[in-house]
Amino acid sequence: MGGVLVLLAIAVATLLWMDLSNRFVWIVLLVTLGFGAIGWVDDWRKVVRKDPEGMRSREKYFWQSVIGLVAALYLVFSISENSNQRVLELFISWVQSGFDVSLPPKAGLLVPFFKEVSYPLGVLGFVVLSYLVIVGSSNAVNLTDGLDGLAIMPVVMVGAALGVFAYVSGNVVFARYLFIPHIAGAGELLVFCAAMSGAGLAFLWFNAHPAQVFMGDVGALALGAALGTVAVIVRQEIVLAVMGGVFVAEALSVMVQVLWFKYTRRRFGEGRRLLLMAPLHHHFEKKAGRRRRSSCASGSSPCCCASWACPRSSCAETHHARDREPSCADSGPGCVRAGDGALVRPRRRPGHGGRHARDAATGGHAGAGMARRAGAHRRAGRGAGRVRRARGAVAEPGALPAETAAAREAAKACGAWIGGELALFAQGLHALRAEQGYAPQVLAITGTNGKTTVTALTGELVARCGKRVAVAGNIGPTLLDTLAARCDADDLPQVWVLELSSFQLEHRARSSRPRPPC
Repeated sequence: MGGVLVLLAIAVATLLWMDLSNRFVWIVLLVTLGFGAIGWVDDWRKVVRKDPEGMRSREKYFWQSVIGLVAALYLVFSISENSNQRVLELFISWVQSGFDVSLPPKAGLLVPFFKEVSYPLGVLGFVVLSYLVIVGSSNAVNLTDGLDGLAIMPVVMVGAALGVFAYVSGNVVFARYLFIPHIAGAGELLVFCAAMSGAGLAFLWFNAHPAQVFMGDVGALALGAALGTVAVIVRQEIVLAVMGGVFVAEALSVMVQVLWFKYTRRRFGEGRRLLLMAPLHHHFEKKAGRRRRSSCASGSSPCCCASWACPRSSCAETHHARDREPSCADSGPGCVRAGDGALVRPRRRPGHGGRHARDAATGGHAGAGMARRAGAHRRAGRGAGRVRRARGAVAEPGALPAETAAAREAAKACGAWIGGELALFAQGLHALRAEQGYAPQVLAITGTNGKTTVTALTGELVARCGKRVAVAGNIGPTLLDTLAARCDADDLPQVWVLELSSFQLEHRARSSRPRPPC
């Protein structure tokens, strides 16, 4: 629960430097710690009680709604007044008037880039909008927190930008000059935003790939709610959606995926998916796309746009094996490249010291000759038509089962062996055992999140126990490259620690024979 450390750092720093009489900082702190408590209960049930579901979604949403509505009801009147006493008086008058009290223009919905444009919301509209912003941003950040450093870096950038908005909104001179509403006391929120950005940067040092600490729901829910509450106070809800574009994209991807699945299931009797997996970062992970880092900042006025910040993926993919597309000459006669996989005839080489095992595992140069998937769907038919010349079909480690379907069916029709890198690796170990009696222990790690970190830590633990260990797979380098290098160096490990994707396991499960022909 690394989020506890983040919240502790934010709370201590804020209490040390804030004006203790400022009501805005207190409401933001209470909302942050309240949502953090919800996340803590959820994580505690998962870790201590071993309940994979943790806090049920309805229960979690109920408590989020309670905190969000209370905060929204307080902020709707505190934006217009300068003291808690006046806030209470205004609330009482609103109830006595039959819930009919007009709010000043600065409590309306501000439209960015247009001077003094404010859409009147009324008390009920303000409460609903504030509730949606606080609860929505909290869950959006929680959805984004799925890869190492993916959520915390946008939080740092957006928090710093909101701190600038808070400072200028709380200063009557700057607010009047920049045509933004003056919110008395909002400038003190800069202390909270600075504490949040500083704690986030410190956390990022240990959360960057490969992550040593994880934020969990206790941090993600709290930080998202904090961003939403600050945005409501400084009247920049629309700007928050622009700055937190990565959060919006992640949340929308889940909504679109669920709605489309339900619609197609009702329409066609079978649910279909637009994305390979939601949220959006898992779709890119499944596509084995290259890791991106991009951020956008613009500041002709006190505004910072962090529309996209995507740090390194937790499921690190090695690309050197597929950056080079081999010719048939690389693998000798019988090599066929079907666009969505390398169809090869494994070659047997004479030798000693595990040389035969290396060729059995790599299929000659097939390990370094995995075909690119770019444009695979256009070449699949042509490759499948030449499959009769091959004795085996080897799928690229990152290839989707749907992309290799044509080549697999063609290979299956002519009786060719079908498998993937994992099957070749297992064949290599089998050959080494037959030749040298080599029988290592193999620890395979798979899952949705945290595979890279768990794999790296497991390798370190095994090494600290005094055993020779090799760490390979998605964490890099590939299984076949590592096995070939260890065979050449005559330095076979006692323990293999492998990070495997679900696609590799599926290709292994789909193998039509236990071993490829050699």
